[in-house]
Amino acid sequence: MTFRLDGSAPTAGDRTALRRILAGRYDSYTQVVTRTLAEEPGLRVAAVSAPDLPAGLVAVRAYCVGERQTVNAVLRGDAVPADDAAVLARWVGYGLRRLPVVFGPVFRAAAVAPPGGYPPGTLLVEPAFLDVDPTPAPVPDAGVQFVIWSVGARRLGGLGTAGTGARTTSAGVHTGPRTDGTAVFPAGTCFQVLADEPVGDRELRQVFLRELPAGRPTPGGEQTLQRLRAVAGVGDVPGGGTPPLPVGVGVDGAGRLFVPPSG
Repeated sequence: MTFRLDGSAPTAGDRTALRRILAGRYDSYTQVVTRTLAEEPGLRVAAVSAPDLPAGLVAVRAYCVGERQTVNAVLRGDAVPADDAAVLARWVGYGLRRLPVVFGPVFRAAAVAPPGGYPPGTLLVEPAFLDVDPTPAPVPDAGVQFVIWSVGARRLGGLGTAGTGARTTSAGVHTGPRTDGTAVFPAGTCFQVLADEPVGDRELRQVFLRELPAGRPTPGGEQTLQRLRAVAGVGDVPGGGTPPLPVGVGVDGAGRLFVPPSG
């Protein structure tokens, strides 16, 4: 069963729990947040009316550095919703909401698509946070490349870890610098499938999505698809993409669609 964030503000108990969960890492992440606030005037202004913002950004930094898998496993229902992971997920969601929005195309690969593919018109909900790249990049072992029109992904800026570490194939072969996304869609983001198409004579498929902020389709899908097709594959940088998702956006490990929220 998935764990959905309700968007509520942090409580006093949440503040105490975040420090306990991160322990000594809290202070080191705070240094990154302090530097980010100094470089981002808009965030500094937001922090005046949102005193919990620095703690939320600390959680975002923790997510980027090492808590991504734990948090997303709980949100997707792949792990028991332990209290600590749930608290951290709420803080990450709170912090992300204050970061700058990415408007336009973003990209992410997955190892496999669901058995039935992604029929055009299908509505998807991704219960976890979804890391995305600003430019397309070939990803070894990927079976599907998602090309997404974003209106609500949040730019990580200095809180992210893009360009650190190294990427390898499943056989352990080094393929270049690893990135872990430079933007993140909030947990529970809804999308509409615009097209699912093969890429030449390769097994790779491209799936074109647009974000649905209200959770339901609106006019303009064809125009959005044309814009996405125009940028798909432009500026490819070999080996530079975020590692592929184990399963596709909006589906569980068995290839079943997550159910979008009603209303």
